[in-house]
Amino acid sequence: MKPALRVFSLIILASLVQGLASPPVWGSDEVSGALRAQKLFYREPGMMGVEVRSAEGMLTLSGSVPTDAHRTRAAEIARQVGGVKEVRNRLRVTPVPATSPPDADLLAEIEARIAGDSELAEVRPMLRITVEDANVTLAGKLPGWGLVRALIRGLRRIPGIKTLDFMRLTAP
Repeated sequence: MKPALRVFSLIILASLVQGLASPPVWGSDEVSGALRAQKLFYREPGMMGVEVRSAEGMLTLSGSVPTDAHRTRAAEIARQVGGVKEVRNRLRVTPVPATSPPDADLLAEIEARIAGDSELAEVRPMLRITVEDANVTLAGKLPGWGLVRALIRGLRRIPGIKTLDFMRLTAP
C-alpha cells in the first residue's frame, strides 16, 4: 500500500473509531466526511459491504448490498452527509441468505479470524466481543490504530454479520 494511501486510511479509521458527533463538512475535512458516511453504513443492517470514497464533495459508493431497497437506502444515507454535492452509487445487488448463522457460529468465525492473524491474536485479551442476533459489538483498547483497522477489515468480510459496532474500540 502506498504511504499516502496508508496515512489516509489510518486517518479515516482513527476518526471513525473515535465516533465523530457533528455532521461532516466537505473541503479540508473530506476525509472525515467519508468516515462519517462509512460509520452510518456499518450500523445499518445489510450495509456491511458498502465502501465509501470521497473527492471534491462527491461520495462514491461501491461494494455490494443484498437488495435494491438497500442500494436506494445507501444513496439516501450518503446524501445525509453534510456538504455532499453528488453521490455516485456503484453498488451491486448481491442477494444473501435470508437467515444469518447462529451467534455462536459467528463468534467462532470471528475468533478464528483473530487467531489466524498473529498480531491480532496477541491483542485478543484486550478485546470484548459480543454477538447478538448477528450484530457484532467490539470494545477495548488496542495498542495501535493499525490493529483496529486490521480487525475491522477482517471482520467486515465475514458473511452473516448484520452490523458491526466498533465505536467502543480505542487506541493511543
